[in-house]
Amino acid sequence: HYLAARDASEAGPEADALTGQARLALTGAADRAAMLGAHDQAIAYLDRALGITTTAADRVGLLDRAASSAAAASRDAIGYAEEATTGYRALGDQAEAIRATTRLGRFLIDAGEVVRATEVLERLLPEAESSRDQAALADTLANLSRAHMRMSANERAMAVADRALAIAEPLDLEDLVAEAFNNKGSALNAVGRRRESIGDLDLLAETDV
Repeated sequence: HYLAARDASEAGPEADALTGQARLALTGAADRAAMLGAHDQAIAYLDRALGITTTAADRVGLLDRAASSAAAASRDAIGYAEEATTGYRALGDQAEAIRATTRLGRFLIDAGEVVRATEVLERLLPEAESSRDQAALADTLANLSRAHMRMSANERAMAVADRALAIAEPLDLEDLVAEAFNNKGSALNAVGRRRESIGDLDLLAETDV
């Protein structure tokens, strides 16, 4: 009903307040839908919220949510992720820009655009290395190792996975540890080092994720 009230209002402070209330209501509805696995419905709510949101600082969070739900629904997440990345850059938020760019790389891999994903993540790596966010760097490295593995650049995949593990294990980032072990194990298997691959996959099985 906030949207209806907003549409019926004259431009001004009251309409602005109603817009903010409508955005919050739609975002909450999208979050509830996503928690229930209804990601198509979540995207519909988020698209409506984006349609009434013009402030860059408000849009980036909506775009991030939409990208994640689109990926979960096997829909095109790349457009949302690209706009979110651009938005964080425009806001000067380097930390979130790094994380958003890593997510973009992951979505590109999932969409089969592995060459582009590798380029995006390789360009990002120096910036991630210079930041203080070690978890974000581990995320970038883990996804880059996956991209290299998918490109059959197996030696590079293993080296990057080892870097990701060196950061992620002490920080107990179990999802990233699992990702890096999986990528390294697959790369080892591809180059015929099957015993080492089995060892890595056994370690992966021990990570409770």
